[in-house]
Amino acid sequence: MPELRNVIVEKSEEIARIILNRPEVLNAINKEMLDQLKLAVYQCGNDRGIRAIIISGVGRAFCSGIDLNYAQILVKSTLDVTTYLRKMERLLADLEKMDKPTIAAVNGYAIGEGCEIALACDFRIASENARLGMTYIQLGLVATPAGTCRLIELVGLSKAKELILLGDSVEAEEALRLGLVNRVVATQDLEDSALELAVRLVKGAPLAIGVAKREINASIEANLRTAADFDIRTQAECLRSEDTREGIAARIQKRKPVFKGR
Repeated sequence: MPELRNVIVEKSEEIARIILNRPEVLNAINKEMLDQLKLAVYQCGNDRGIRAIIISGVGRAFCSGIDLNYAQILVKSTLDVTTYLRKMERLLADLEKMDKPTIAAVNGYAIGEGCEIALACDFRIASENARLGMTYIQLGLVATPAGTCRLIELVGLSKAKELILLGDSVEAEEALRLGLVNRVVATQDLEDSALELAVRLVKGAPLAIGVAKREINASIEANLRTAADFDIRTQAECLRSEDTREGIAARIQKRKPVFKGR
C-alpha cells in the first residue's frame, strides 16, 4: 500500500487499523484525506489477509466533519461539489457493504461526515469523552440520504428528526442510550476495547460473517434506494446556497449564522 499522509494504515496479523491523521484540524476531511481514506478502505477491504478493520483518529477527535476551508472552495464549483458528494457516498457504501466487519473507535468529536463514517461501520465503541452528531443544519447543509437512513434505523424516526433538524450533538452516554454506539469505555481503554472486539470477530467464519452482513444490510436497502433519488441533486443545491456560504463563514468567524432561506 502506498504511503498516505492524511491517513495511517497499520496491519497486525489479520486486523487493520485505518487512522485519520489531521489532528491539527480535528481530523476534518479535505480532498486529500477523502481520496486517501477511500483508497485505504478499498485496499483493506480487498486484502484477503485482513479479516477485521478498526477506524480511529489521531488526537482529540475521531473526525470533525468537512474541513471548512475546503468547504468554502467546494461551494464555488458545481463540479467539485458533485465529485465530493459522490466520493463520500461511495466511501460510506464501501464501509457498509464490505464483507469484513468494521469498528469505529470514536474518541472525541464525530461530527457531520465523521458521524456518518462511524454510522457506516458495523460497530461503534466510544470513549467517555466522545460526542456524536449530524450537525449539518448549522452550516445550512443536510446529511447524506444513506446517513439519514442509518440514523433512523439506529435511533428511530422521531429522535432522528430531532438530531438532524436541531443539529444537536450528544455525549457518549446519551449516544449509548439512544443506540448510536454499542458501548462506552474509559478513554484510556478505547484502543484495547476496539482491538478486543476485532480479535473476537477475526475468530468467526469469514464467509458466514460476510453473508450475515449482506442479509442485515438488505433489510434497509429499500429505504436507501428511495433516498438515493434525492441524493446528489439536493445536497449540491444546499452546498451552492447562500445559507451554506453564510453557515461556513459564521463557523470560521466563530459567530452565529444569519440564514435567509436562499
